[in-house]
Amino acid sequence: MPKYNLDVLGAQEFERLCQSLVQQIIGPGAKVYGMGSDGAREATFHGKAPYPSKEEQWGGSWIFQAKFHDVQQIGPKKAREAFAAELKDELSKITEKYRHPCDNFILMTNVSLTPVFQRGMKDRIDNEIIPKYPTIKHIHVWGAEEICRFLDGYPMIRQTYAHLLVSGDIIASLLRLIEREETELDELVKLYCQGCYDHEQYAALDDAGDVEDERVALQRVFIDLDVKPPTLSKYLQVLVPEWMKQAAEDDERTSALSYLLDDSIQGLVLTGGPGDGKSTLGQYLAQIHRARLIGRVNELDKNYGVFEKFIP
Repeated sequence: MPKYNLDVLGAQEFERLCQSLVQQIIGPGAKVYGMGSDGAREATFHGKAPYPSKEEQWGGSWIFQAKFHDVQQIGPKKAREAFAAELKDELSKITEKYRHPCDNFILMTNVSLTPVFQRGMKDRIDNEIIPKYPTIKHIHVWGAEEICRFLDGYPMIRQTYAHLLVSGDIIASLLRLIEREETELDELVKLYCQGCYDHEQYAALDDAGDVEDERVALQRVFIDLDVKPPTLSKYLQVLVPEWMKQAAEDDERTSALSYLLDDSIQGLVLTGGPGDGKSTLGQYLAQIHRARLIGRVNELDKNYGVFEKFIP
């Protein structure tokens, strides 16, 4: 799942974001075009630029295009397929219809391009689409992950879009507000938590290689089981809250989630191998804390089912 929720920008704001990134990454000499008929171009540049790296610099004529898709509406799989079709269409326009001089072509999108080996969209683009256009020396695609990485490197661009603010931006803003003795801290925190809550409401199945359209609500992948902690040594008893000591001694079992959400526990370490669900569990716990702050805890209860006890 991309770090920033690019989907909330819309087509026009996403295009402006891409143009700003081009002028930062390629150079201020990049020429940007407004909305409308742009001849298959969002921006152009001519010359040598420090891309893809300072060591390997491309030169010549550059063309940049941006393609936005409403991933929430059509789903990730259809968005990726539509993007692949657009890439072929744009390359055909440049080489056959408009015949623009082009040595370097970069297409940018808010769509997350799956990296799954041989089946992912990135491999399909590299192996099936790009080789059909040999007259263009270099062809790159900036998917959602690449754009998020660039936004990490250019915070001044990211911070002009409220939806793309991250915790570090909020903390810096909070410190500035405190210094100015402002009183809008609660509203700022709630606004940030609201945006994060909406963005993180689905399980990141695509990170595990899933390429289907169906999006699964995060709370649907969890079943809160009852647990009984082991008997604690004298050393450990000093470190845990009183109710947990009592739970270890009683016969009654306690909800696992109650341990994870206990406010008296200052730190928590989750251990497990790759794919065991550490990131997903952390995502879910963060959602619960956000829901507490913005008054939406009841939404987390909607998908909780009742499971009858049985012996496996």
